[in-house]
Amino acid sequence: MSGDSALKLPPAANVIPVKQASILGSFYSLSLQSTFPEDLEVNEYCVELLHIYRQRYVTFANCLVTYARPVKICQNCYTGFNSLNEIYANISSDQSGPGNVSCNDSLMRSDRLMLLYTLFSNLDNIWIFAKCSQCLAEHQEALTNDTVYFMATLNQSLSCFEQYQRNATELCKDCKDSYKRLNQLYGRMQKNQTLCIDLEDAMNMTQRLWSKTFNCLLPREETVPVIAVSSFMLFLPVIFYLSSFLHSEQKKRKLIHHSYDVEDFLFFKKNANRKRRTLRMKLKTEPSDNLQSVREDDKRHVFNAVLQSLTISDFKSHFQLTPTQTEDLVQLLAPCKWTVIREERWTVWHAVLASLWALSTQESYHSVANRFRITESLICDQLDEFCTLVASHLANEIHWPQGEEAEMSVVGFFSNVGLPDTLCVAGTCFIPCEKPIDVPDPEAYRDPNGSYSVKLMAFCNHKGRFTYVSAEHPRNWHNSRILSATEVGKALQEDPVALLHGKHIIGNSTFALSEHFLTPFPDYATLGQKKVCYNQKVQSSLAVAQGSIHTLRSCFQRLRCLQQHSVCQTSLAVKTCCILYNKFLKTYNVPVDCIEDEVTQKPFHELPYGHSGSLGGISRRQDIAASLGRTTKKRKCMYN
Repeated sequence: MSGDSALKLPPAANVIPVKQASILGSFYSLSLQSTFPEDLEVNEYCVELLHIYRQRYVTFANCLVTYARPVKICQNCYTGFNSLNEIYANISSDQSGPGNVSCNDSLMRSDRLMLLYTLFSNLDNIWIFAKCSQCLAEHQEALTNDTVYFMATLNQSLSCFEQYQRNATELCKDCKDSYKRLNQLYGRMQKNQTLCIDLEDAMNMTQRLWSKTFNCLLPREETVPVIAVSSFMLFLPVIFYLSSFLHSEQKKRKLIHHSYDVEDFLFFKKNANRKRRTLRMKLKTEPSDNLQSVREDDKRHVFNAVLQSLTISDFKSHFQLTPTQTEDLVQLLAPCKWTVIREERWTVWHAVLASLWALSTQESYHSVANRFRITESLICDQLDEFCTLVASHLANEIHWPQGEEAEMSVVGFFSNVGLPDTLCVAGTCFIPCEKPIDVPDPEAYRDPNGSYSVKLMAFCNHKGRFTYVSAEHPRNWHNSRILSATEVGKALQEDPVALLHGKHIIGNSTFALSEHFLTPFPDYATLGQKKVCYNQKVQSSLAVAQGSIHTLRSCFQRLRCLQQHSVCQTSLAVKTCCILYNKFLKTYNVPVDCIEDEVTQKPFHELPYGHSGSLGGISRRQDIAASLGRTTKKRKCMYN
């Protein structure tokens, strides 16, 4: 047998039997189009619902595209939205249909993509951002009376424009009344929150026609405000010189007052030995039980004896408050019932001084206790009680600006930074603490290095004065989440008009953009000049809050190493420092670089649940950025 014949296979080996070929053919024909077993197939009832969903989805999407420009989606597409919403509710319901089958399981939850939910969610978000529900009746089955009336008023103005479009002079004269009524109606609806995207877009186009196309203006007929402003400008020099005179007199009185403080301390400094001898003799001759009857002058002797080794600069450095301010604080807290004042010869003076010393330095509690010759546990207990008493008796020192105070803050931000209608700015920082024992999830307060801290979120007015502080939420929470959990965030959701009265708050990009909470433009290297200018002014505003927080932590250095195992006590200590900052310390209006969080957070719009902002917020931010050029020019004219 040759080699070639040995390698040749029999002819039968190259032929596949018919039965085997059919089996292989059926195997190779298997694909994603094949029918699944009966128990895995979608129920016929669910297939029918899916078919209806497809039809209504396409109808609603076509309606949105058809009425995209000019925007008329709310008034023309609410029927399609209601139909889509109805079929989606049927599919996503947990109730079983024919055959005891839930379409929610087979159509909504059967795969990771959840396509039906994603598609509906996208269109539902468009409907929500458009605020169409504000233009529709309760069940979204018809337009509200306010919407119909606004459209009728709008059509009157547009008809007048069309009638005189070739004669702009006559148009501005004869159409002024109808356009003025339309403007007033729009303002009332905006205040009542009954506007949707249809009305906003229609009004924007009408305003552009009036001001840009036809170059018309609404003359101001109110002469009283003009006369009042003119009179005020005329009297400005008189007010300036009068205030300068009064301010100089006040400065003289303050200098004289502080000179007495310095002389007083220098006197007690030179006679410290004599005072100590007098005090020792008094303690020997009088029983310890009668120490509470020592006169106020004797208490002041005790107070100065404690401070015998301190100069004026040392006093301010370690206590932050001046001697006069410390005395005022002692007089305020003296009537309170101090449960920790148990030691002999230990008075409210000592309690206040020891607490201020503990808050103002990073000195250990053990070292503070040795300095004041008491136990370390008493220092800790006393500090907690001091913070409780200050936070309860001086709580009004941190309050939200209202009325004239709010207007002054708005004017201050506009004068210093150039942003209109700004009431407050928000800032944040971390406050280190020990592992908390009074929270359900202590690990939420832990950073990757194993340290624990809470996040301080503070709102400040134009002078850097704290108007609201919160220091009880975990450091790992995103700023947007912390805001929604605070009283300010809840008020922004429930009744922003009552909180802000048409004004807004400024925050960084970690917060959600809304009509009442403005943030910077996202910088993708494509911003125009005015948007860049807007972002710079926002950064200048944020520096006010971050500068106050930086100064607060510099003055009260205990905030850098709070050795508290309780989030409640930590929050109380932070609030106490903010109260003392507002009441006694001067505001440092020195420009500082905006101090960011130690851990950089993602902008809100990049979060999985984030968005680019509400339509009202986007529009308001755009309007402010567009007005910055005119505003700057106007301010130059005012101050020249």
